[in-house]
Amino acid sequence: MNWEVRIMKSVMSFCKKHGWFNPTLFWKNVTRFWPIWVLYGVIHFFELPMAIFSESRWTAITAGIVREQLMVACYASIWVNAFFGILLAMTLFSYLMSSRSCQAIHALPIRREGLLLTNYVSALGFIAVPSLVVSLLALGMTALQGVFLPLEIFKWLVLQVVVGMFFFSFGTCCAMFTGHILALPAFYGILNALVIGVAFLLDSAMDILLIGYGGSALAGSDLARWCTPIYQLTHLLQWRQQYEDYGDYMIAFGGERVIDVLPAVCYALVLGCAFTLVSYWVYQRRQLERAGDVVTVGWVRPVFQYGLGICLGLTLGIAVYSYFFWQYGPWAYIALVALWSMVGCFVGRALLKKTLRVLRDGWKGLVALGLAMLLLLGGVRLDTFGFQRRLPKLDDITMVDIWQPGSQPDDSGRYLSLATEDRALIAEVLAFHQDLASEAGSFSENGSYYTFEGDYQTGGETRVTIEYYRKDGSTVRRSYDSVPITAQALQDPDSYAARLQALLNRPEVVEELYLRNFQGDWENRWNTRGIACTLYDEYNGEHLELTDDQAEALWEAVKADLKAGNFRRYLLSDRERAENTYYADLEFDVAYTVTRGDGSRQMETTYITITPQNTAVNLMKLLEQEDLTGYLVPRTAPVGQDRESAYPMTEAVD
Repeated sequence: MNWEVRIMKSVMSFCKKHGWFNPTLFWKNVTRFWPIWVLYGVIHFFELPMAIFSESRWTAITAGIVREQLMVACYASIWVNAFFGILLAMTLFSYLMSSRSCQAIHALPIRREGLLLTNYVSALGFIAVPSLVVSLLALGMTALQGVFLPLEIFKWLVLQVVVGMFFFSFGTCCAMFTGHILALPAFYGILNALVIGVAFLLDSAMDILLIGYGGSALAGSDLARWCTPIYQLTHLLQWRQQYEDYGDYMIAFGGERVIDVLPAVCYALVLGCAFTLVSYWVYQRRQLERAGDVVTVGWVRPVFQYGLGICLGLTLGIAVYSYFFWQYGPWAYIALVALWSMVGCFVGRALLKKTLRVLRDGWKGLVALGLAMLLLLGGVRLDTFGFQRRLPKLDDITMVDIWQPGSQPDDSGRYLSLATEDRALIAEVLAFHQDLASEAGSFSENGSYYTFEGDYQTGGETRVTIEYYRKDGSTVRRSYDSVPITAQALQDPDSYAARLQALLNRPEVVEELYLRNFQGDWENRWNTRGIACTLYDEYNGEHLELTDDQAEALWEAVKADLKAGNFRRYLLSDRERAENTYYADLEFDVAYTVTRGDGSRQMETTYITITPQNTAVNLMKLLEQEDLTGYLVPRTAPVGQDRESAYPMTEAVD
């Protein structure tokens, strides 16, 4: 007998003697629950060896193909182990969910520590043995194909075992806190996504209650990801890129270590040990007579009751508000959340007491939770904490990103998307934002801002999102879905509307608006067919294909006007906009080059639509020289008027 066997037998004898392990219970688990570990192995067999075999039917197996299959198998294993983790916990600790079974098992001559350790060893065997067999099959299959990658397959095996035991430990921890077999998978599923789910609900609540909140600051945070195991494990699996040449194309594989499993393994190992210690501590103090209860630990019962109330209130509150009561504004949402929180608290107490007759001695808690939600959400709505007015200081900002404001005319410059480190532009954006934030509290919640005087617009709205990047690496983001714009405000240079329109009309901003679809240096063009241009007469629905020379000349004129800031942008479709623009568009098809990092040049194509404007003097002069102004009908022309009488500057061109 070799030394490994002697040591193993000694350890088993010691554990059995002290009641820490029971071989009979272990083999009973193996034989009784064999369909689980067999199914686990079959799934992984099709996930890895059969996937490699399937690839070998179509192409020669290479190291790159094996690495790709291992990558897919690693990501898939997270979901597979998440399912089997709770399945194993439900089967191995099912005796805790029945009073009779619980009393019978604990009457045996084995300590609670022994029961816990025996079931953990059983789960380890259910996970490790099938995974080891599958890894050996994968290793043999690849070796027969002339590819020998034991390190990569070993990494997959380690990930399987550690992640599988992590999810089992998570499920076991949930089993220690409940005595109801149906509550166990419910708790497991909810707790797996609890933090990111609550964060999403809070983001939605803040979006309704606070003007300018927007986005997913909480749900998209690192904390929410770290507390969501499947999300975090998937995120931690890193893929080191290395290009492998396949002749006509190249595929990026992970080099010698396709997927770096170490971060994911460490995360699962640390949290798995933590859940195991919590399970051990709770099991020692668990009241066996609570088998059958939804929650078995005394101090967790009120947490469950009020936590269920808060989560149900936030969930059903926003669902009912969004479908039926959105037109009544944020205060209706607050009332709905408070109401559903009390309902959720009632449901939680009924589950704990196993009866619906819980109002006589529990109504005070329900009312207290409802009032607390009213006060908390009401304080948020009134901006008690000053969120809406809190903006970073100019000296603390390194870059600003502003996007979404729409403007007229409706061509390629319609939407602003600007990221800049220019101090003057940052100061201008911040000044506009400060004025906007100071008036945001007076915005109507559900009213329409669109007003007209005759054919011209005197009121409207736009959307604005601004994100500031600070010196400490943090960001501040504000998003406004409905910013009112009025003709009267545009006449006041100190209003946020006038500041926004002035920002849109800065020459460098206008140039960015129209040319943002270009990659790299748009001045350096390399094309095989020149610049194509079509003059579209929107008024009469006609298209005129221009010659290559005309297209080149018009494009140069457009660039000159862009650099000079001759194109104007308007927040309202008012009289000034109508008098300066036409029912016509120039549609450019521009081919240009992009220089890649390796020095090679690649041709790209982009499409740009330009609405002619009277202020674009270079463009208008060229259009007149080319006798094309006959296709330009002013926006002030009455509907139904013919083109010649609408714009009699020149004769129409056939």
